[in-house]
Amino acid sequence: MWFFDKIISLTGSDPSSFDNEGFKVLVACVILVAAAALVIFPLMKIVRFIRTICRVFSGPQCDSHSKLTDEQLRVLTIGNLYAYQQGGWLNSLKLNIDTSRFNSIMHEWWGIYSQADAIGTLQYLLQGTFSITFEDVCNAYALHDSAKAASYLKQHIENEDLRERAAHQLENLNKCYNDLVRDGIVQDEASMRKLGVMGWDAGRLNFVARACYCTGYIEEAELWQLLQRAYDMAHSELHSWKELANSYMLGRTLWGGNCDMAGLAEDLLTKPASPWTRLPW
Repeated sequence: MWFFDKIISLTGSDPSSFDNEGFKVLVACVILVAAAALVIFPLMKIVRFIRTICRVFSGPQCDSHSKLTDEQLRVLTIGNLYAYQQGGWLNSLKLNIDTSRFNSIMHEWWGIYSQADAIGTLQYLLQGTFSITFEDVCNAYALHDSAKAASYLKQHIENEDLRERAAHQLENLNKCYNDLVRDGIVQDEASMRKLGVMGWDAGRLNFVARACYCTGYIEEAELWQLLQRAYDMAHSELHSWKELANSYMLGRTLWGGNCDMAGLAEDLLTKPASPWTRLPW
């Protein structure tokens, strides 16, 4: 029983306080299982992350058996920056993302556990979520004064939830504007306004619609309707694959507070395996 006594003592408990030897063994086993879980689960996340990174570093991934036409691909590939970042296929309705990572995207990132969740999320994305507040965020940023900017948002955005989201986006813009210029995503404030974030809104709708299709929450006909909506959103304001990529990266920067996708965008714009390099806008 020395081994089990040692395990229990590592927790700071006194093994002699357990009168029943069988119970002592059970407690030690529970401790061992808990310790193993603390090691294994983080390790699994690391493995999934490394696997995704390896797929991204291997370049754009495509389904060699895809039967989609070029016209269909022009619609499908609006969300390719999102798909590429996750190591997914760029030319198929199927995403082919590692199962555990895919589940993490659906559950932890988007809160989608059911068809009702899927429909609610898609309806939300159809609104063009970041484009709604983008002009106000730009106007507040142009004041270059945090107090005046906060006052501006309070005066011009009545909805509290939207105002909080706009304030968060403004905070990220203040932090990352110089990075956006450095990476060539925008040249100045005027070009930022002109570019907009519709590429981000359209890209997210496109990707989440594909993900919901892959889980069986929507039918193929519904998927194509949503992909077409995302296509129309992007084409309403943007004029090239490069503008789409820059608009997506601008929106992602406002969302997450970092600008770290320029290399991925360059891959999609230049590597022969990427559908963008051969498809007209």
